[in-house]
Amino acid sequence: MRQVGTLPNQQQAQRFADFLTTLEIDSRAEADGDEWGIWAVDEGRVAEAQGEYRAFLSDPENARYRSVGAKAQALRQEK
Repeated sequence: MRQVGTLPNQQQAQRFADFLTTLEIDSRAEADGDEWGIWAVDEGRVAEAQGEYRAFLSDPENARYRSVGAKAQALRQEK
């Protein structure tokens, strides 16, 4: 498991972790002081997760990230 990056609050961290889940990238969002760390569990997908992280940072309010919560929750329940 490797850290992909950090985000300033829980809402953004959870939204990004949910987005990664919809891409079938197992990830975790964990509090790290005043920020939230995003961790990729699968070492083979870290580079992909980092690329998605950079895209997220450039436009975290993009519609592609807003509606992922329900889908991510369903995928987690399937596991």
